[in-house]
Amino acid sequence: MVSKNKNYPQLAIRRHLEGTVMVSVRFEKGRMVGISVVGQGSGHTVLDKAAHEMVEKAVKALPVRGNLSGKSFSVVVPVNFRLTD
Repeated sequence: MVSKNKNYPQLAIRRHLEGTVMVSVRFEKGRMVGISVVGQGSGHTVLDKAAHEMVEKAVKALPVRGNLSGKSFSVVVPVNFRLTD
């Protein structure tokens, strides 16, 4: 779902910015309760913000189901921005 919602910011493309953003998502009882960029992000605010928005949109589109719906857990999602992709 993250790849489906991938949006490479035009500003980043024009400036030839690349990087990997690690986005952490925290769930409690199957509901997203927090989302944040892990560490120093990609080093580019525009890419960090885009990754945060992409992961948040993907999580909202895919609700937690089954055994995980009643549990608390975190996942870290890597989002790669490469101009050669």
